[in-house]
Amino acid sequence: MSLLYVNENSAYIGMETNRFFVKYSDGMKKMIPAETLESITIMGHAQMTTQCIQECLKRGIPVSYYSKGGNYFGRLQSTGHVNAKRQRKQCALYKSEFALELSRKVIQAKIKNQMVVLRRYGRSKNISVEEPLPLRQ
Repeated sequence: MSLLYVNENSAYIGMETNRFFVKYSDGMKKMIPAETLESITIMGHAQMTTQCIQECLKRGIPVSYYSKGGNYFGRLQSTGHVNAKRQRKQCALYKSEFALELSRKVIQAKIKNQMVVLRRYGRSKNISVEEPLPLRQ
């Protein structure tokens, strides 16, 4: 997969024959196959054609906008790739025995993982972590 970063102010991003292209002020033109493009990041004042924006929305390719200094402006992202039926089923399970049991399993796994991390840390520092430490007040 390809990530496209454009940081030249006068760059022009467009779409032609199933390829995205970036045209620079010196006339150089770079092409990227549409199937391989994963995201576009624009830093500065580059421009995108309407057709290119529409294609990004259709394909679920997010476009992020930043200033030349790195300040984040926002993101263009399609909601067309959301599976509404699956989300409704997930919401229906929210107040169910399944959700409660799944929550218990997730919490137990997190506690077990933290115990493993703590024991490894204790071994690396030669500290006994089996006995509880006194609480500070």
